[in-house]
Amino acid sequence: MAKRELEPDLGYQKAFGNRVRELREKVGWTQVDLSIYSKVSDYQISVIENGHEAANLQTIKAIAAALGKLPSELLDFKYPIKLNNSFPKKPKEKLGTTGHIQKLFSEGYFVDPKSVKNVIEYVFEVTGTKLVSKDTSGALLVFAKNKLLRIIRREGRNLYQSIKKAKS
Repeated sequence: MAKRELEPDLGYQKAFGNRVRELREKVGWTQVDLSIYSKVSDYQISVIENGHEAANLQTIKAIAAALGKLPSELLDFKYPIKLNNSFPKKPKEKLGTTGHIQKLFSEGYFVDPKSVKNVIEYVFEVTGTKLVSKDTSGALLVFAKNKLLRIIRREGRNLYQSIKKAKS
């Protein structure tokens, strides 16, 4: 998968640079003074303060320490940021093979006999999850052993079907 690059927010870079300049000037230092105490080049201080480049975490930490500030204090400036406010109520569940079969069982999928191949294809079609044949077969056998599914032998392969409970 290709690495996705974020588009730089130049306005945010500029606002951050202004904050660094404000804190530097508050202690009465030049860019060279800040460079000496932070061990960040004066060129780098200049391009950060002018908003031409973004500072990485190590640079932010070094500048903050030199100015006697926490890194978070360098980021304490006004700038409008659009925050995400549309979180899904529940994260998408990640099911293993047994979880997928349990879900199919609870939804009545096994009312008609199904092969391992049927189960694998259906789960892939519905969820995009590729089940492994050996794992699927093993999970179905566990359901059969627990008397939830019956095994029907047809044309040299096993089919799995729900065991209908007798009405009380």
